[in-house]
Amino acid sequence: MTEIITHPIQLTTTLLATMDGETQQIDEAFTGTLKQHGDNFLLTYEDPENKGHATVKVAPNALVINRQGEVSTLLRFSLGEREHAHYQIAEGGLAIETETSDFLLEAENEGGKVEVAYTLYINGQYASDNRLTLNWTL
Repeated sequence: MTEIITHPIQLTTTLLATMDGETQQIDEAFTGTLKQHGDNFLLTYEDPENKGHATVKVAPNALVINRQGEVSTLLRFSLGEREHAHYQIAEGGLAIETETSDFLLEAENEGGKVEVAYTLYINGQYASDNRLTLNWTL
């Protein structure tokens, strides 16, 4: 049986979103917890700007981000797949999908990184090309 290892972490996220030829960059930093079980990682952190919290599940070929707060999202990324996702705000929800074209996971003793390139669709229509990078350090 594989041991579950828990560590406090520093997490940084960078989202590059390209729409109509223009790229916007959003950087955020959080303090959280990492639980590792074999090749799988579970990152949890408080998200004060969203007045909530988030859980990130990282597997060798998949990523799931679940944010709860003023904005609630459930995003799934699987290499080569178009995944249904959920985006909820007070005014209502949006039908969104992510289509993952590139997935990279690097993990070592002192931290790790997952990088996902994906296309975002809203109500079935192309919205943007994105690159999300999550870096964590112990």
